[in-house]
Amino acid sequence: MSSVRNSLLLFLAGLLILVSCGGTDPEEGPVALNLTKASGDYKAGSMFVEVTASLDWTITLETSDGQSWAQAEPSSGRGSKANVVLTYSENTSEEDRVLEVILQSGSKRATGTFTQKGRPQTETPGPKPGPGDDAGLYGLEVTDCGWMELPATVKDGREFFHLDMTVNGVKTRNFSYDWDFDNLVSHWVAYPLNKSLSGSGKYDYLWGLDPNLPLAYQSNISRKGYGDSRQYARGHQCPRADRQLTQETVAQTCYGTNMTPQLHDFNGGIWLNLENMVRNWGNALSSNDTLYVVTGCKLADNPMGAGRGAVGGYTLDNDGKNVAIPVGYYKAVLRYQKNSTYGYQGYTACAFYLTHEANGGAVTKSMALSIDELEKITGIDFFVNLPKAIGESDAEKVESQNPQNVGIWW
Repeated sequence: MSSVRNSLLLFLAGLLILVSCGGTDPEEGPVALNLTKASGDYKAGSMFVEVTASLDWTITLETSDGQSWAQAEPSSGRGSKANVVLTYSENTSEEDRVLEVILQSGSKRATGTFTQKGRPQTETPGPKPGPGDDAGLYGLEVTDCGWMELPATVKDGREFFHLDMTVNGVKTRNFSYDWDFDNLVSHWVAYPLNKSLSGSGKYDYLWGLDPNLPLAYQSNISRKGYGDSRQYARGHQCPRADRQLTQETVAQTCYGTNMTPQLHDFNGGIWLNLENMVRNWGNALSSNDTLYVVTGCKLADNPMGAGRGAVGGYTLDNDGKNVAIPVGYYKAVLRYQKNSTYGYQGYTACAFYLTHEANGGAVTKSMALSIDELEKITGIDFFVNLPKAIGESDAEKVESQNPQNVGIWW
């Protein structure tokens, strides 16, 4: 009996050792690493790194030149994380350089590679121009590239940028925007829209960083909405549902450069109703015809001096940077249909301006404005390339026409 009891005790002890050694920790699952950019130009920038892991992990960086010019934050953690921020400095050499990002979790390892281009020979190293500087380091100088949706641009601390996408194998623009470096919002976002451009896929929200800008010069809303306790919603200017083509096109609409702080009851109320209305107009058009959309916001005269938390003042992004809270929002829409009997030479236009306040109501015909009326409210010259297409006289007629009297909108 004693030998049986001793054998049983030894068996239980061995079982306890097995349990304590491997039964309480989670199994070592898949380990993967994804960089949101594979390459970039010589300028300083940032991106997100997506980590897939179930155990503790660390990230280490190895550079082709042996210099320390990039960093990951955080560089360690546990479990999957979609918003590790990888920043890198300006490449002052004419030679390309390569960064290898190494993820180690348990016994498993995953790697990703980023290549930063060398500085062009025509450019010499020197002080980096600030936002709005005439050197135009951060964006394009003008909007005369011919895209029909573009308003006029201004300098004064703002720059014009655009993001590309590929549709049916053809590279085109996703949307353009007028970025304000002082207030960390886009005054407007402009894009073409029709059924072939809006798409119908089902893709996830991927809140991310805009590769056009270093992290210090953009708002970071990757983890939550704006302000304390997510006080303000992340309000799209180019709606996510207007770009359901691929995961990448959706992800671009979730950059902070396409977002502004919006009251939740405005974002999910009348603003959503207006977005749906405009999308329906676009989806009614074939790929040969187009709706040109400008979505924008109006700021108070001095948001940073108006106080924190209220409409017209400012709130905080996820990094604690100040972001202006608009006092109003608008949409300017230019419709082109080759064989249309409405408007002038196939073009007709409609606009709306909404005060930024809690409002769950519908958008009605009585709210519609002419483009001229919206220009007086915003001080922005919309559709600057329209006169080149149809002449000054007909362009003026399109912009002055009262959309409440044009049946195609209703």
